[in-house]
Amino acid sequence: MDKKNGETIYGTRGGLMEPQDWGVLTTKGKTWYAHIIKTLQTKISILMTNRTEKIKKSVLFETKKPLKFKQTKEGIVVDLSGITLDETEQLSNYN
Repeated sequence: MDKKNGETIYGTRGGLMEPQDWGVLTTKGKTWYAHIIKTLQTKISILMTNRTEKIKKSVLFETKKPLKFKQTKEGIVVDLSGITLDETEQLSNYN
């Protein structure tokens, strides 16, 4: 893991939800990090299941580019349409 993404790993905890087909979720304080590990070739959104906490914003970790999201009874859906993802990308969600 390179230093620029270390904040999303070191000092965080996992287990907020089961690993998904797109990757995993970690948290530190009130910030969640979605680690998109697998290439999303057909999906334009990810679902963070069983997340009922209200979030204020969702951004790409490195660039801080805002992402659209909506909260549903199934969890939080983050819209990735128009976003080019690197091999491994991190999103930050703030509640």
